[in-house]
Amino acid sequence: ETFGWSFVFDLALDPEVAKTITQAVQGAEWWLPVNGAWWKEPEGPGTSVFSTNRSDHPVVHVSWNDAVAYCAWRGGGRLPTEAEWEYASRAGEPGLFPWGNNLTTDGEHRANIWQGQ
Repeated sequence: ETFGWSFVFDLALDPEVAKTITQAVQGAEWWLPVNGAWWKEPEGPGTSVFSTNRSDHPVVHVSWNDAVAYCAWRGGGRLPTEAEWEYASRAGEPGLFPWGNNLTTDGEHRANIWQGQ
């Protein structure tokens, strides 16, 4: 919200929009900065989270300020503390990941991690 843009996965972009983007992050070229991308227009102006039938998907492009405003709108809830978030993300179990300390299990990624291929 401060900068007016957000990163969008390149395969989610309209090819015509992707052609206009001249910057990328080295080592993560599949994430492209898109002006005007926010939670309601996740691929930038003219796109819609509602018209693409993703209103039941996890939200994207949400800032801390957006999340705090949502909590207030929902009746005064709050965001979890960092410690609460970390505990929940590991399902209350010790370790780096919910499934243990290794990023992969049997050579497979268990998290939603794009490998750039």
